[in-house]
Amino acid sequence: MFTADKKVGRLIELRARGAIGDAEVAAFRSHMVHVLGSLRPDDKVIAMADFRGVRVVAPPLAEAIVTMLRASGQRLERGAVLVSDEAVARIQVARVLAQAHHDGRKACFTVEEAIAWLEPLLTPAERARLVRFLAEV
Repeated sequence: MFTADKKVGRLIELRARGAIGDAEVAAFRSHMVHVLGSLRPDDKVIAMADFRGVRVVAPPLAEAIVTMLRASGQRLERGAVLVSDEAVARIQVARVLAQAHHDGRKACFTVEEAIAWLEPLLTPAERARLVRFLAEV
């Protein structure tokens, strides 16, 4: 399952849980088109992707995610991807982010690291929402 939402300011909240297949990637793409479509074309976003609930994605799906990330890169100011403790998932996320070619994206391994990466660009309201989002299970 993938979800994407924008509740406060420029903060985009992304969450993935469970097995990720073609249908989930298509749903994610649809959610992102909707969320980004609600913004002005020149608005930059700050993205928090909570992927702690995802283990490993099949290589063709990982490539589809890379393509989506590249397509949305011009809208991103900074993004954090919170990854599970599984070594294979961490390696895969690192590879996907490297192939997406955006220096503003970072794989994070703790909630504190993700907050620290995004915090310098967040308003107080966005920071408070980020903390709430990451506390949700």
